[in-house]
Amino acid sequence: MSGGPQPPVNPTHGNPVPDYAQTQPPATPQAQQPPPVGPSTPGFGIKPSGVQPAAKDQDARSRRSRKHTAWTDVTQIEEEDRVLTPSRRRAILTLLGLAGGIGLGFTVDQYYLRRFLIALLALIVACGMNVLVGHTGQVSLGHIALYAVGGYSAAWATTYWGVPPILGLPIGAIVGGLAGLAVGAPALRLRGAYLALATLAFGLIVYNVTDSMRQTNPDLATVTPPTITISGIEIAADQQLYFFGLIFAILTLWITRSLTWSSIGRRLMAVRDSEDGAASVGISVYRYKLGAFFFSAVTAGMAGAMYNYVDQLVNPSTYDTVQSIRYLFVLVIGGLGTAISGPFVGAGLIFALQLLAEGYQQAENLALAFVLLLVVWFLPRGIAGTLGETRFIRWLPRPYETYTVLSRSPGRLPVLEGARPLSHQPAYTEIRQPRPLPPQAGGYVLIVENAVKRFGGITAVDNVNIRVPQGGIHALMGPNGSGKTTTLDLIAGSQFPDSGRIIINGADVTAWPAHKREKAGLARTFQNIQLFKELPVIWNVASAIPPRVGMAKQIFHTPGAVKDEIRIHGDALAMLEEWDLTYLTFRKAGVCSYGQQKMIELARAAATKPDLLLVDEPSTGLNPMWIAGMVQALAKINAQGTTLLLIEHHQAVIGDLAHQVTVLDQGRVIAEGTLDEVRRDPHVQMVYLGEVHNQQPTAPPPGPPQQPTAPPPGPPQQPPPGMTYPASPAG
Repeated sequence: MSGGPQPPVNPTHGNPVPDYAQTQPPATPQAQQPPPVGPSTPGFGIKPSGVQPAAKDQDARSRRSRKHTAWTDVTQIEEEDRVLTPSRRRAILTLLGLAGGIGLGFTVDQYYLRRFLIALLALIVACGMNVLVGHTGQVSLGHIALYAVGGYSAAWATTYWGVPPILGLPIGAIVGGLAGLAVGAPALRLRGAYLALATLAFGLIVYNVTDSMRQTNPDLATVTPPTITISGIEIAADQQLYFFGLIFAILTLWITRSLTWSSIGRRLMAVRDSEDGAASVGISVYRYKLGAFFFSAVTAGMAGAMYNYVDQLVNPSTYDTVQSIRYLFVLVIGGLGTAISGPFVGAGLIFALQLLAEGYQQAENLALAFVLLLVVWFLPRGIAGTLGETRFIRWLPRPYETYTVLSRSPGRLPVLEGARPLSHQPAYTEIRQPRPLPPQAGGYVLIVENAVKRFGGITAVDNVNIRVPQGGIHALMGPNGSGKTTTLDLIAGSQFPDSGRIIINGADVTAWPAHKREKAGLARTFQNIQLFKELPVIWNVASAIPPRVGMAKQIFHTPGAVKDEIRIHGDALAMLEEWDLTYLTFRKAGVCSYGQQKMIELARAAATKPDLLLVDEPSTGLNPMWIAGMVQALAKINAQGTTLLLIEHHQAVIGDLAHQVTVLDQGRVIAEGTLDEVRRDPHVQMVYLGEVHNQQPTAPPPGPPQQPTAPPPGPPQQPPPGMTYPASPAG
């Protein structure tokens, strides 16, 4: 055996790695350092090796109760004190806000208190709409109708049906929520402008029905509800009503913020960024949309019921459809998709404009339009949304940064389960040798039987049969338009076959939607990357990890929900370290390079721990270095027990990975076997090359041997810049 360096070995079959992978895999964070960071950088101050406790922390921690451990221990980290003290800083901001709100109740006269109360009600509605529009991406122009439904139901119940006035608020919230479900169930099957028009139509219907009741039944159209009485004390004065409304506004802000930073909020934002990507990790897109619509309807109904006691008069003129557009302006100006700062800033700014232009409605509308134009032009993410990404606000860390830091140092938080030090995770290049794959070992993970899919008069998939054994790597080949991606969509549930069956792990999933197939052990990546591009990388991976606590605990931010969030972030961070992506932890997925996005999407799919992983053209658009890393990552996933079905044009990748190959052409299976076998198939050669190539070289034609053509005179021609050619063979 000759000396010198040996070619790298294929981790799947033991063969030399082909030419595309002669370069090193993507550099690890140790070799490729992230760019310099400062206080304005997300995650600044978090050491890659984890956070070690100071000696004095031991006594301090023992003096604290277990229920506060998750929030107070992080404040003990001296080295990260500037950016990782959420308990202290958020407590200061919360106390300042409470002091300001309470102070207004004792220092402002009755008239302005009434105006402040109306602004608080607008804030409550805006918080609910932010969950629907900002987090979920579903635009509604009919929330004033839900506001009216809550107001009228509470007024009728307390005035005509003898219900105590204090119960008017829950009645308005419940009826508003039910109306939201009734409207959202059919409307949310629409998208974009069609959804906005459907909700606008609902608002117009409610307004016209209530307005017509002025002539048909004026007692129902104009109602004077009774005042709220608690323990014999009437809540009728503006100051009393203001504090009553302040309590409900604080409760709404707290619930909204808790929901935003929970698994629920993370999954709502995933639906907003990519519905296909969300469904691929088990998120029911329609159910989450409907849940967001219900939450926003509950807040609108509660605010409508509260307004009854402010105005002491319920009539149709209060519920003008234009008010829905004003609520949307609040979000756009403040910042769509923020936790609570956007609705707060937007409602405050519009309230200030109303005070400045009081008595001049046209001036108020003109000023509002001017401010909206300025924000859209110069601050497209809204005032709070833009400031939240600058140095001005970055000293207050995001909760996902705090959860991530806590998950890195389990010794500091002994009560938290599931956290583990990253130094104990396997390295990216430590690929285990997969077990040998005997024929049909363990049965078939995937069976596609006689699948047919037509689009009008075009048959994209025509009687396709595929069987993938457990633990194998199966490749789909074929020219463009041969039906490969459509076949993958039929398996994944993005589309449904016109006939035939799809069986995964013995279960007939033919009629199952995509998110339900994830429960059967299926995950996938996409030809066109479907990341959640507005979310940080760690949240992209965390969205694939299901929570272990119920929805109520997440909404009310219980200690159990906090521990579960730290577990989820620890698991997501471990997955990033396994694929050498920790240096991207807090970076938005949308600003990562194409190769990084491919690896992030693969890490997200692997985080679901699937039995069958569908990979659509993993090497497309990647340079040789990233292709080598992608091959190693796929081999590692397969070595850990996951069966792979991949679409690939790069035959070197197929030869390096696949045990079996199926070739499609015009929606039909034309060949099946190993790569060498299908290469020799005459039908495959005809499809790819337009002719059948003989296996033996033909004899040269008779006659004198041809002399090589002399090169043209002049200097030798150089290849164009950026173009390279393979090296000539030796000898």
